[in-house]
Amino acid sequence: MNISQTLKFFRTKKKFKQGQAKPKTMDQSAYSRIEQNTRPISTDELSEILDNISVTPSEFFSFAEYNKKQTDFKNLFFSYASDLENDSLKQELLAYYKLFKADKHVNLRYLANYTTIVLYFKDKLKEVSPLTKKDLELVYTTLNKKKFYSFYDYQILANSIVSLHPAIAESILTQMIPIDYENQRDSATFVQAQGAISNIISVCIYSNMNKRARRYITIAKQLETPDNPNQARIDIYYLENLLNYLETGENQYLNRIEQYKDMLKEIGATEHLKNVEEEIRLLTFEKQPQKLLHKFGIGLYKSSKSDSE
Repeated sequence: MNISQTLKFFRTKKKFKQGQAKPKTMDQSAYSRIEQNTRPISTDELSEILDNISVTPSEFFSFAEYNKKQTDFKNLFFSYASDLENDSLKQELLAYYKLFKADKHVNLRYLANYTTIVLYFKDKLKEVSPLTKKDLELVYTTLNKKKFYSFYDYQILANSIVSLHPAIAESILTQMIPIDYENQRDSATFVQAQGAISNIISVCIYSNMNKRARRYITIAKQLETPDNPNQARIDIYYLENLLNYLETGENQYLNRIEQYKDMLKEIGATEHLKNVEEEIRLLTFEKQPQKLLHKFGIGLYKSSKSDSE
């Protein structure tokens, strides 16, 4: 549905008459032409109409095909992620992946989706390679020293930060966080920013850069996701206790990690739980963080900057 069709859909489903839905200063014939898609609509008019029929902008645009291409990609991604034996979905996803590989300068949305595919499927599909040096150079030139960052920028950072050299990652992260205009941002942007910080904390822990990890933990605690601040704290709670346990060996921190694992099991986050258990095993019992560094491809993009804390 386009915007006009979506307005009519909500108005009729909620049993509002056109006269009840229209802005106060608009005559009914003008509103009728909007629903017929023969009159343009301003953002102020749309905002007032949505308020009149009690529909939130996010709900409205989830029905409207305002971002159809991205919606189609998300549906494809999650459908295949939940059904890895589906060859038809696999080929469709790989076609998208290869399209970007053929032309890396499409737009930010394509780069964000490409890095998402790589992050999730590089260990599941032989056709999907880890981010290359050229990929990471593109990420760096895309994000470095921009004047303003939006959702796709933060998604790209979250997906690629584990593959950047820590000094490069910190340089970009300090440009992007704190988030400008935070009161106007939606929760999705904060979730991506939080994911980037969580990932770089993990890299620092794997690299034994504990002071830097604690600095990021402090930043992460100050970055609260709108509408659901607890969601943004869960992974940080785990990472802080993991770091505390690695430094002190005290059982109180291990017990808190076990509580975190129990929570993951309770909510059915089985893949995340598996990754956490592997992470704990390699860091605490086998003491082989280099395996984690290799798994995530840390440091592919080398920097001339100092790696010291």
